[in-house]
Formats: sequence, C-alpha cells, structure tokens
Amino acid sequence: MKIEHQEILSAFQQFKEVREVFAKYEGKWFSGNDNHIGDIGEYWAMRYFEDRNPKIAPSRTSNYDIELGDGTRLSVKTMSEWNKRGQGGPVKGIDSAFWNYLVAVKLDNDLNVEKFCIVPHEQVKKRGIKERKPFRWWSWLDEFSKPFSIAQGDA
Repeated sequence: MKIEHQEILSAFQQFKEVREVFAKYEGKWFSGNDNHIGDIGEYWAMRYFEDRNPKIAPSRTSNYDIELGDGTRLSVKTMSEWNKRGQGGPVKGIDSAFWNYLVAVKLDNDLNVEKFCIVPHEQVKKRGIKERKPFRWWSWLDEFSKPFSIAQGDA
C-alpha cells in the first residue's frame, strides 16, 4: 500500500477516535455535530469561563452556544488556520440579542488558541455585522483580544 494511503487511513482512525471522544462528552463540553472546529472553539471558551459555571446550549440550533451561571450568554465563532476561504457560518441572534458576547476563537494548526476575543453584543451590532452573512475574522476583532488562559472568565 502506498504511503499516502497508509497516512490517510491512519488519519481516518484518529478522526474516528476523536469523534468518539466528542460523542462521549456531548452535552457537557460539546454540542455535537460534525462541525468539530466549532466544537473545539466552544470547548476552549468553556475552559476559559470554567470558573463561571458554563453550560452548553440545549440544542445545536440555539441562538447562543454557552450560558454562564449568571445568565450571560455567549455566541462562539471559530476559525482555524486550515480555513481556506477565511469565512465560517453566520453569527446567529444578532438582531434579537439572544446573546451578550461574541467569543471569536482563532485556532492555530495544532488546534490551540491563537487569538481569543470577547466582544460585547452592542459592538458587534455597531460594526454592522448582519445575520445570514458569513463570519469572517474581521481586523477590528483584535481590539477585543484577551490573553488566553484557562478559567479567566472576564466577560
């Protein structure tokens, strides 16, 4: 068998193992579907806010992703270095204010946090971001960048 096929089959096995871990913790750390880059961003946000009793939204279709113990709701959008188009799915719930903060997570090639931004809802709305438009890593997000470490929780 060619090396490339061995490598691909090995990656398939690793991905299977990753999916099994995601499924095991679905509902606690992950909301669960095949958008694992998004799941990874939500995981890092959950870890960042761990000292504030975060809970994953009850459904993948909720208008927010995480609710903190004090009722603060977060919408999490994640981009990875692997994203070729520079855009992701739309930010839901802008117009109806279903969440208080947009948490924008940029991942490096190892799926660790490269940038972590916490943006108040009113700032997202003020920037003219529209529902149903793709999420992009807009340059203005950087002004809301926070040093990332586990359980800082300062939204």
